[in-house]
Amino acid sequence: MVVVSEINNLIWFVSAIVIAIAGWVVFKFSVAIFFKLAIGLPLLFIGLSLMLMKIYEILLTIIDVRRIKGICKYCSRDEGD
Repeated sequence: MVVVSEINNLIWFVSAIVIAIAGWVVFKFSVAIFFKLAIGLPLLFIGLSLMLMKIYEILLTIIDVRRIKGICKYCSRDEGD
């Protein structure tokens, strides 16, 4: 389950990169100011915030032992912290 969680987080992370790049492309190459402000900036900010959240989740899944024990089916639950 830990590997599945990491794969899921990595897929979301790559999706966030694609969203952020799409927002940057709209913001950079759009001629109309409406598309820059109404479409480009929100896509860019959504992608960046999703990237930050998923980086946090990836690091938390790798580093936090309690989280790994909560996710993992095969880890023993009776051991102390």
